[in-house]
Amino acid sequence: MPEKQPLERLPAEVRPINYGLCLKPDLIDFTFEGKLEAAVEVKQVTNQIVMNCADIDIITASYAPEGDEGDFFYRPSLEISE
Repeated sequence: MPEKQPLERLPAEVRPINYGLCLKPDLIDFTFEGKLEAAVEVKQVTNQIVMNCADIDIITASYAPEGDEGDFFYRPSLEISE
């Protein structure tokens, strides 16, 4: 079993306030597909949104600010690892 990572708090600038999660399990391969929608409250200007995720491959990601199109870039290479 992999060693458990210490708890690391997310930055306080962006706080999740609501989650919607849909999972589709594959009971043959012991995998799943899913979709997560998260509403966040931005408490101060920031150039990044950090979210926790472990051992999950993210295929696509998007960001839609309320009332704005906004720009968004998902960079898996910036993922924090061991």
